[in-house]
Amino acid sequence: MVHVTISVQTERVLAEIAKKGIYGRSAAEVAARFIDQALEKFTGVPKIAIPTIRRASRK
Repeated sequence: MVHVTISVQTERVLAEIAKKGIYGRSAAEVAARFIDQALEKFTGVPKIAIPTIRRASRK
């Protein structure tokens, strides 16, 4: 179990999201979903685009 301290405003936002059934049915479920997504993003494999390197033409 993880205990998280949040502001009253954040608690209200989580409750409103839960009322709409987005990401969970309760504020706690919604918060857990957001934390899970943040951790996945934080620990995920970075995706780096390596640009094509071109040689400058010699004159």
